[in-house]
Amino acid sequence: MYTVPGIGSRWREKASFELRVGNIFSDPILTENGERKWIEHREYVGYFGDSEAFGERLFSCGERWGVSEAEELYMLGDGASWIRSLHSQCFPHGQLILDWWHLHKAVRTTLGSLVPEESERQRVGDAITSALYVGDVDRALMIIEQLPAATTKRAEKRAHLAQYIRSNRHSIPSYEAMKAQGVHIGSGVIENTCMDTVGRRMKHRGMGWTDRGAEAILCLRLLHLNGQWDDYRDREHPRQAA
Repeated sequence: MYTVPGIGSRWREKASFELRVGNIFSDPILTENGERKWIEHREYVGYFGDSEAFGERLFSCGERWGVSEAEELYMLGDGASWIRSLHSQCFPHGQLILDWWHLHKAVRTTLGSLVPEESERQRVGDAITSALYVGDVDRALMIIEQLPAATTKRAEKRAHLAQYIRSNRHSIPSYEAMKAQGVHIGSGVIENTCMDTVGRRMKHRGMGWTDRGAEAILCLRLLHLNGQWDDYRDREHPRQAA
């Protein structure tokens, strides 16, 4: 069983606000050859507000799913400090995993600024990601710290990547071993969650949202995606007898 917190952000004029969204789901259905095909059971969680209140909602959803009694529990996140806090406060018995997509992207993005020559950038990137994929954080950090940084700005980017990895060290497993065990290591579920709850309804061209309007739409989207729309309609707007 998995909990997958994340953030969907919206822009209004030149200001921004965040809608925090998450997804709790069970193991993906496997095809005959052992590859994942789809997730049959899931529940979307969302909140317009701070991470602590969002965590309470995610925890309550998890309790309905019996997360506290789950034999295996994994929590995927992008490495944000609030997600690490949420894990320690709400799901300490589960294993927190820094999802592979965000980790891989962080390495490649930083190298794009530090290593101008393409073949060398590819070689160094492969060395770092290969080490991280098998959980060898020390080797990855050693390679990163040896990267040239001729300017202060480049040195800051190098240090930022190293700190990102150090801060999430305990949530960087051997991805190779995890994948072999059938454990979900990617962020595809939460990226789809952000798209389902926010993107497909609220990010069309020309749209602008107030805080209140965005929160209201998020609530309606959650009712729809979780299959609760009819129950909500019948409860709040019961049909009159003819």
